[in-house]
Amino acid sequence: MLRILHVSDIHFGQEKRGERTHLDDVREQLVADVAALLGDSKALDIVLISGDVAYSGKRHEYDRAVAWLDQLISVGRCDENAVFTIPGNHDVDVDLISLSAK
Repeated sequence: MLRILHVSDIHFGQEKRGERTHLDDVREQLVADVAALLGDSKALDIVLISGDVAYSGKRHEYDRAVAWLDQLISVGRCDENAVFTIPGNHDVDVDLISLSAK
């Protein structure tokens, strides 16, 4: 059986009412749920992330995302080469886009 974990809209660096928030409790619970569901004998074959890993495409958001993904890969015993991402609109740092592209 192929085991695929599909997540979307993780949004590291989310903002509410003009304030940056860290909603790590949901992400931490997902890691715990994956560990519980797989037990000691099963592993994830693929992790698919379909968009919006970041909130505003900034480097520090991706640094936090990588640390979380490392945890997820570890508890899921998934090969890091089996993690696939599809960028979303929040994954672009608009400050880096040239005026002509905007």
